Amino acid sequence: WSGYAKRTKNLVARYNSERISSLLQQPLVNSGQLAFVAPATLVLRDDGATGSTTRIAPGLVEVRPNDPSLPRRAMLDASGSTPPALQWLADRMIACFAPGEGEALIAEVRSEVPRGQSPRLVILPRRGSPARVLLRSLTLTLDPVGGSVQRLVIAEADGGEYRLSLVEPQQNVEPEALARVLDDPA
Repeated sequence: WSGYAKRTKNLVARYNSERISSLLQQPLVNSGQLAFVAPATLVLRDDGATGSTTRIAPGLVEVRPNDPSLPRRAMLDASGSTPPALQWLADRMIACFAPGEGEALIAEVRSEVPRGQSPRLVILPRRGSPARVLLRSLTLTLDPVGGSVQRLVIAEADGGEYRLSLVEPQQNVEPEALARVLDDPA
């Protein structure tokens, strides 16, 4: 993983996502494009006008509907800060793709490397962390040959899961390809 991440100036990939909850009769399925720009910008843009765009950057976690006529939802708590669980998750999601040795990915967490066919890393908020109120873990599945992130699974404390599978990742793409995902179409 770190070898792949060290070579990453930017990354563009298609994604498929599933939201699983005991409140849903079947998973919510979505698709879109992910873009990462080193050192710390991550954008997930759902396909279609009914989707949303999530942008994570230093000091910013934002989710906006792709349809500008729809209302935006505040991501900040009453004090004007990013809620601790959201900040914990945003920091780890950036670190999944960021160049380096992975210090930011495993800083102040418990981590496990389960045995199995695919290399995985399970990242858990430490006991006593405010993030544990909402989040149980973040699991990364890595490509066994190249080391790229293939899948992220966010396990929530209430038993729900969000699964994000990356398809066709393209590392260090031309600025035009990156702009198609990063730029706000509205």
